[in-house]
Amino acid sequence: MSAETDLSLSTDEKITELWDLIDFIWILVSAVLVLNMQSGFCFLEVGLARSKNGKSVLLKNVFDCIAMLFCWGAGGHAIASKNGKSIFVGTGNWSFDNSDAQGAMDAVSWLFQASFASTAVTIIGGAVIERCDYKAYLMITVLFCYGTYAVICRWTWSEDAWLANSNTFYWLHFMDFAGSGVVHMVGGISGLVHCYLIGPRMWRFGPQGNPLELEGANNLILSTIGTLVLLVAWYGFNCGSTLGLSNGRGIIAVRIAVANTLSCTAAGCTAMAYTWVREMDQLQPSLNSILAGLVGITGVCDTIELWAAPLVGVVAAIGSMWCDQILLRFQIDDPIGVVGVHGVAGMWGVLAVGIFAKIGLDDGKRGLLYGDVNLFCSQIFGMVVLVSYTAGSQALIFWVVNRVKPIRISPEAEEMGMDRYYHHGAVTNDCALVHPASTFRTHLLAEDRMRFLIWRPYFILLHSRTQKSPCAFPADAAFPFLLLCCYSSHPSTA
Repeated sequence: MSAETDLSLSTDEKITELWDLIDFIWILVSAVLVLNMQSGFCFLEVGLARSKNGKSVLLKNVFDCIAMLFCWGAGGHAIASKNGKSIFVGTGNWSFDNSDAQGAMDAVSWLFQASFASTAVTIIGGAVIERCDYKAYLMITVLFCYGTYAVICRWTWSEDAWLANSNTFYWLHFMDFAGSGVVHMVGGISGLVHCYLIGPRMWRFGPQGNPLELEGANNLILSTIGTLVLLVAWYGFNCGSTLGLSNGRGIIAVRIAVANTLSCTAAGCTAMAYTWVREMDQLQPSLNSILAGLVGITGVCDTIELWAAPLVGVVAAIGSMWCDQILLRFQIDDPIGVVGVHGVAGMWGVLAVGIFAKIGLDDGKRGLLYGDVNLFCSQIFGMVVLVSYTAGSQALIFWVVNRVKPIRISPEAEEMGMDRYYHHGAVTNDCALVHPASTFRTHLLAEDRMRFLIWRPYFILLHSRTQKSPCAFPADAAFPFLLLCCYSSHPSTA
């Protein structure tokens, strides 16, 4: 019977079904790419955190991802949806039927939106690493979903969103294609509120307020890998926001991919040139600037002409680097540059829509560069609304959670490291008794190193009887005994 039904379909109907299938697969693959951004965030954050807090950072990334995905399905999507009498908060779509083609498309669209939600909350976690209690952070994640992010999605991305609907005010038409404001600016401003209220890490600033370098060896190799993972996944973030390839959307997706590439590469080159001139560290500012370029182009990537995409990346990179320096002057500790990369670059992305937007707009709307002031004013108004609501709601959430569970960890936990204090050990099992950079080990002869490897298990066994972990065995205490063993067995002393 099904074969007869398939044969009865006209050619146009078969072509329509094929395009529906292509759109479905496109959204699904894009959602998977966006979810894979969590891998990039893990690499990036654990690489910039001190080694004694590595496991805490990884747990935070895993838990906020799965918690946000669950909360988005358990009411977050409903709050952000169109259904409901209020234009401010939705009350419908608590579930959907995926038994037919339309239901399956709704389900995969939900997954795509949920991946955006998990990205937004991860941004907050990057601002408070190494000093935020992970249980309190999970409470912040849940409240952020229902109280901040879902409400803002309702205001901007639902079918009757009041900020994006000119029927609310005749001139108001806020636009944010893939989330420069809704995802990144909201996450960055939330991170700013929390890292200001929670305070800087211990010993981050000196008595005179001067920034100090913290000991503990960051791993910039992991941060570089994380940035490249995010760069690739961002094509799913922006190109996937076309929600299909049919009806000319494939052409838009290609243009978005090119705009992404031009913006992030221009931002990276700007950071490299800036750091060369200022004789600064080049790697971390370049990595952050690449991400800032991607954040800046996210809101306008579908309507911008390609010649202007590099300009967006250049301004985003400069704003991100300047923001990092300004925060240090005010003694605000942002360990991985969340506020600059997502907050400032996200604001710029929102304004860039009002300046550069031109392609594919209805009703003659254009950016300020093409003579239309209304769109630019709409973007400014929308940005002020989103920033104000985000900052206020997050300050309230911080106060509520802090009353229930102190958000800041104890000084003892911060000094020891969250991995050992809370999470039963470090993220790695590297228990080398001698520091790799020590002069003694560096100058050992080859045969002496072999003897060290033979004696090492005995050191660990001896120390494990008196200490909980052999990793805590002081390297200096091992040197005299190791030297004696190597010397007594050396051929020249036999």
